[in-house]
Amino acid sequence: MNKLLAALVFALSTNILALNIDIPVYPPFLKEDFSGIFDPILKKIVDESKIKANIRHMPLKRIHLNILNRKAEIQYASPRQVDEDVLNSYVFIPFVDYKTVVITKKTTKNPFKDLSGKRIALQYSFTWKNKKLVTGEVVKVNSATQGLNLLKANRVDYATCILADCFHHMLKLNLNKDDYLLSFDIVNDSPVGFYIRKDLKDFKNLTKKMKRGIHKTLNSPTFKLTLKKMYRDNPVPKEFYLYRNTYQNY
Repeated sequence: MNKLLAALVFALSTNILALNIDIPVYPPFLKEDFSGIFDPILKKIVDESKIKANIRHMPLKRIHLNILNRKAEIQYASPRQVDEDVLNSYVFIPFVDYKTVVITKKTTKNPFKDLSGKRIALQYSFTWKNKKLVTGEVVKVNSATQGLNLLKANRVDYATCILADCFHHMLKLNLNKDDYLLSFDIVNDSPVGFYIRKDLKDFKNLTKKMKRGIHKTLNSPTFKLTLKKMYRDNPVPKEFYLYRNTYQNY
């Protein structure tokens, strides 16, 4: 009995001491249990970094709110336009630099030139390259799938999407890519990575460990096999390899 109690106390204390690493519930996290196709990569980064951590899944909007309210410990997310003093509370370690696009139907008049009076489904993590161009109504969405569904139903005129996943989502929604147009000139590219709060104990060492974990993962067979599953016979987007050698000295 005493051994069982001691084991329980040890397990609880270990869990309490572990950091929380939060990752978003959005495609490509497609399964009901959130263990989507890209999830093993994020878990491998944590394993390779040797950081004792609990991985938690939560909506992307909540992750960004936690960052804004300085409640995040380590979170996997895209940077947003937030107050500089908030950003100064974290260090951001990029992992992938996604190319982002705005998509509309070919039947749209003057596509990408005149967005006045138009409805645009914008993901929470995306920001405009040229705000003056965007004079229509912005509809905030949590995922590319949500925005594309609105576009499919003619409830918006434009949707936003990460290029690497765009055609995958369209195929899932039975959308013919030949019926749509893409523009790279409206939304900023979307780097994705890990926010680490600077006031965490042993912050500098945590940062080094995370960079080491990213480097080992990007050069691992697991990463290569996962991308092969994601893109099958299609070429893997170059943005997945931008940081392959960035952290090799950690």
